[in-house]
Amino acid sequence: MDKTVGYSYMHLSVGAESAFLGCGFHQLDKPMLEHIRAAIDYDGDQLKAVLGNEEFQDFYGGLSDWCTVLKTGPRNYAKDHPHKDLLRYKNFIVSRDLQEAEVIRADFVDMVEEAYRLSLPFQTYLTQAVAV
Repeated sequence: MDKTVGYSYMHLSVGAESAFLGCGFHQLDKPMLEHIRAAIDYDGDQLKAVLGNEEFQDFYGGLSDWCTVLKTGPRNYAKDHPHKDLLRYKNFIVSRDLQEAEVIRADFVDMVEEAYRLSLPFQTYLTQAVAV
């Protein structure tokens, strides 16, 4: 059986109007989304711990508002599921808007490295979920 495995990646965009750092899974196909939801169903506490990490929160906040969210929970999950807030997501992305002053600083590469380091637990969770 052929499995499609997606990979999370980090994205850096610097342009005239906006700049940001971000990573995660965007525009998931149905099987990949179902794998992530199954992982959340099985152990959503782990993802909540990653998203709630103080350093992670300080840098990224939480899941990006770019993420599409269902108005109600997905089918096949209880309406009172303890992780219904996460199960409603259709994309799993974290991002940080960058100011021009940050981009032109001498230590910008260090900031990008820190962004990657902080994103690893998030990316690992998602990648392991879809690799099932």
